[in-house]
Amino acid sequence: MIDLRKNASQLINLGYYTKTDLYYFNLMYWPNIIENNRWRFSIPVELGIGATQSTANKLLSDLFIWRRKDFFMPAQIGLYAKWKATRWVGLSVQGGYRYAIYQQNLPTNYNGAYYSFGFTLESALFKDTFHLAKQSFKKRKAQKDKPKE
Repeated sequence: MIDLRKNASQLINLGYYTKTDLYYFNLMYWPNIIENNRWRFSIPVELGIGATQSTANKLLSDLFIWRRKDFFMPAQIGLYAKWKATRWVGLSVQGGYRYAIYQQNLPTNYNGAYYSFGFTLESALFKDTFHLAKQSFKKRKAQKDKPKE
């Protein structure tokens, strides 16, 4: 039997749950170790500057990192692998380690491992789509301009 009395319900401590947004701008050196028709292996090295947000703030004030008093400078190194499943799409995985060279007025330490999984759209998809559309328009125009009998 379900007890629907108000005093039987358990309260959730909403102060315990915090949404944290981490954002930063970075410069990246991304040498490709192996690159062929199907595979790409790289070692991305990054250096950036960013901030974190745990409370609601105005978007524009958050983006002007140089005006903030809480920011950090991460350095990252990792490994990246991409597999082109077809000429148009692929799958990727990246992982590495982030180290905060400098951080000021941040409640959390952002040093540690990072990872990402991705779905890639290759440039051939856009080129092929453009060429197909161009051919289609030419064909339509040729049919339109063709004299009717």
